[in-house]
Amino acid sequence: MVQLNMSPMAVGARVTLGPAPWFRLERHELREGPTERLVGELRNRQWRVEGRDFTEVMATPGSTLRFEGDGPVSRQYGPFQSLHISDGKALGDGKLVARFDDDTYMWRCTATQQAWPSIVVASP
Repeated sequence: MVQLNMSPMAVGARVTLGPAPWFRLERHELREGPTERLVGELRNRQWRVEGRDFTEVMATPGSTLRFEGDGPVSRQYGPFQSLHISDGKALGDGKLVARFDDDTYMWRCTATQQAWPSIVVASP
């Protein structure tokens, strides 16, 4: 199971989502598996969750990341001791794994340069 810890830009309480089997960042939406319930939206590089804006998302240590589209899925990246999503970037153990393109609403894998509509954060 994985949890996402949402941190605000300024002072304020953090919000924890999950535990859930996975979270899908699909284009500009954040969905919780397995129900695919919409739990947040990306607006101006901030996640809108429970009526508040958050700039940083930290996944449970040991989380993995994969890319998904209409067809095949990518290989699994991780597990990462630190998986951090902020400012349109996904960093695994401090290294850039994906970047969000505001124009196309696609996540670009830095290892392959392939663009995907979704990244899935899960436990290994």
